[in-house]
Amino acid sequence: MLIVLSIYFTSCCYEIQCTNSGVVVRSIAFPQFTTDQIASIVIRRFNQNSNFQKPIDSLLINSANSVINSAVSDTPVVQLNFQIKYITPGYDFEIFVPSTNTLAKITNILQPPSQENACSYSEVPEHSSCSNPITSVTVNGVLQNYGGNQGGFYSTIFINQ
Repeated sequence: MLIVLSIYFTSCCYEIQCTNSGVVVRSIAFPQFTTDQIASIVIRRFNQNSNFQKPIDSLLINSANSVINSAVSDTPVVQLNFQIKYITPGYDFEIFVPSTNTLAKITNILQPPSQENACSYSEVPEHSSCSNPITSVTVNGVLQNYGGNQGGFYSTIFINQ
């Protein structure tokens, strides 16, 4: 009986393709910085593979639109406001810290396609919350891979001085 029920409930399942919607870099960690040094940063967005020639736009990040704290192992972290969906795949970015004159170049935000098993009405493509996770970014030419809990809807980029 248990086998019959198991087959019945799993036979209705099918695989759906996840989407890219809603996945953003939500926080930026700054090892080797103080919270005072990152009280104000500038993020500039560029077309992908444009060699950072002409910024599309820029965004000033400070305590008025983000949370700046040192909650992660004494590493200051800027947590972008949930309405700021700025650092997303498909673009390159510069993160500038004026107090230290630090410039970080963000490229290759990878978000490969993924699938999920859908077994109920809430999991059909129109109602699914399945999104392709950000799996890695390149910061100043160094690859940052995200595995386990790091990847997903809200990834963190690490910027060193």
